[in-house]
Amino acid sequence: MIEEYLASKEEISVEVLYGKNFYKTLCVSEKYLFNEPYFSKMTHLVPSHRLKDNALNDLVHRACKALGIDMGIAHVEIKIKNGNFYLIEVGTRTGGDGIMDQIENAFDFNLYHLHIASYLGANLEHYEVPEAKRTTSIAFLKAKIGTIKRIHLPQKLPSRIHQP
Repeated sequence: MIEEYLASKEEISVEVLYGKNFYKTLCVSEKYLFNEPYFSKMTHLVPSHRLKDNALNDLVHRACKALGIDMGIAHVEIKIKNGNFYLIEVGTRTGGDGIMDQIENAFDFNLYHLHIASYLGANLEHYEVPEAKRTTSIAFLKAKIGTIKRIHLPQKLPSRIHQP
């Protein structure tokens, strides 16, 4: 695969529920990236302020329709440059990097349940996407070049941290 280089640190992902006659944006996640040329993910924030962006949702839904996606969850990754959206990935899969756990923590619903229910033939056309009850985030450890020999975890984590 060859794709044009896009110099932008703005990236989001969108989780979409699809059925034969409907599509619903479930969540948009902000991704905070490391500097060029690596652009590795440093942090995710759920939900994004872009969740109700009509142009974004229209682009995502049209892309999935063009690919014939008609059931389950689609995970769409987008770069943003100068206010314009650029599709970089569309997949019939659930999100990775802890996004699914973040969404469940923020919205109190489980995307895996929806994904499986769709493939089992459940009619999810009238599923109402709940409003977010809280904001969640995840950060990724970026160690210096070398060998990690030990990780020193505290005996007790602060209550705001759910997973080490």
